[in-house]
Amino acid sequence: MKAGKEGIVMKEQSKGYRQLLSDEEELNNLCRVIRNYVNGWRWEECDRLIPKYMGLYPDSAVPHNLMGIVLEKRGRHTDAMKHFRAACALDASYAPASFNMALYSAFEKERSAEPAYDEQDCAGRRKIESDDFFV
Repeated sequence: MKAGKEGIVMKEQSKGYRQLLSDEEELNNLCRVIRNYVNGWRWEECDRLIPKYMGLYPDSAVPHNLMGIVLEKRGRHTDAMKHFRAACALDASYAPASFNMALYSAFEKERSAEPAYDEQDCAGRRKIESDDFFV
């Protein structure tokens, strides 16, 4: 009887793990789609899709980071920073949001670095430190 209960627990854990992978894949796909929309200046699609994912994944930093990028690209700096901060508050370990907050907090108007849409965009990049933009 004990083995039967353990089997059920293992199935539930496996189901949860598969759902976690599915969610991660879904959010990674969202990052790719939004990157393409931003590169094509397809703002309406971004405005439609990102809030949908904020509702589907209310505890995820990913949609807020993406909304921050979209708003920054559209010149809405204050609103963008709110979303980067929201992303950091939801997951302090989510590197793209921290990177983008530091990137867009810099005083320089010309930005040589591209924003980080996902974790892969942070790989191999020099971390922007606060003293990079304070005089």
